[in-house]
Amino acid sequence: MPKDRVGIIGPGRMGLAMLKHLVKHGFEVSAYDIDAKQLALAADAGGTPATSPRALAAASDYVIVGVGFEPEVYACLEGPDGALAGLAPGSAIAVCSTMSVGGAQDLAATCAAKGTTSRTTPSSCW
Repeated sequence: MPKDRVGIIGPGRMGLAMLKHLVKHGFEVSAYDIDAKQLALAADAGGTPATSPRALAAASDYVIVGVGFEPEVYACLEGPDGALAGLAPGSAIAVCSTMSVGGAQDLAATCAAKGTTSRTTPSSCW
């Protein structure tokens, strides 16, 4: 039985470790980063590089966002090449970035309107 497809935006310190763990356990993992070095490390670890957040989302059932802060979250999610434009209804986004409570609530509402689920961890809200 095939496992779900996971996309990681921001395969840095935290995201690369997640990618390696998921690949080790047989998941198909895509990665996107604006830093070519981090994207190369993700590819070396078994991830499939994506050309944009939208392309990553289109190839994923679940998207993990591991960029630093709220403005970066919105930069990779919004717009014509953002992940939200590529997500299929029923997919999910998990945000591991530092976000305000209001920002997380706004993101959840945007995702719900699109038929997508958004999750933020309580420790990432301030």
